[in-house]
Amino acid sequence: EEATAPRSRLVRFGEARPRALAVALLARGDIVDADVQKATARLRPKFKLPSWNPEGFKIGLCSVSPLRAPRSVLCLCNATDVITPLNIMRKRF
Repeated sequence: EEATAPRSRLVRFGEARPRALAVALLARGDIVDADVQKATARLRPKFKLPSWNPEGFKIGLCSVSPLRAPRSVLCLCNATDVITPLNIMRKRF
């Protein structure tokens, strides 16, 4: 759940539950498929997925550990709420 926490996001959104077109979980190291499935079940309520893509989670597993860590998880979210932060950045420059 740390991967989806607001403080872990590269771009901050106004909503706690962003509208997501798709979500990808990429896991490396000593993580098994059952652990990822449990995490997906816990994370699913945190995202508002469109009705035409209710199974919007994709999972990637790699058994090779990252350097200096036994495991790592990356959550990529294709969110529709990105227009507001992009407009703010555009106005700054």
